[in-house]
Amino acid sequence: MRERIVVMVAYDHAELLDIACVTTTLGMANHVGARCPYRQVVVTPADRSIELHSGLTLTGQQSLERFTGPLDTLIVSGGPGHDEAAADARLVGHVRWQSSACCWT
Repeated sequence: MRERIVVMVAYDHAELLDIACVTTTLGMANHVGARCPYRQVVVTPADRSIELHSGLTLTGQQSLERFTGPLDTLIVSGGPGHDEAAADARLVGHVRWQSSACCWT
């Protein structure tokens, strides 16, 4: 089966647990031999490191604005920074654009 591409959008003051639960679960599925392997890509706005709610810094693998699909699943992280992220018209616009690239199979 073909690889499934999962994109995780992270932003300032996101909750690390929300990101790590998804990436760890999919990584474990790959480790135990998932029928459809997952390729995970963590993207951040402007290809910059973000400060998580916990105070840790996370460096994404790619820029939200420059990621080009196709992709199978788009996940937006949660956390206390969600209000600020939702108010960022540029970030929301890129999430909307990325969601249109999702493959619904």
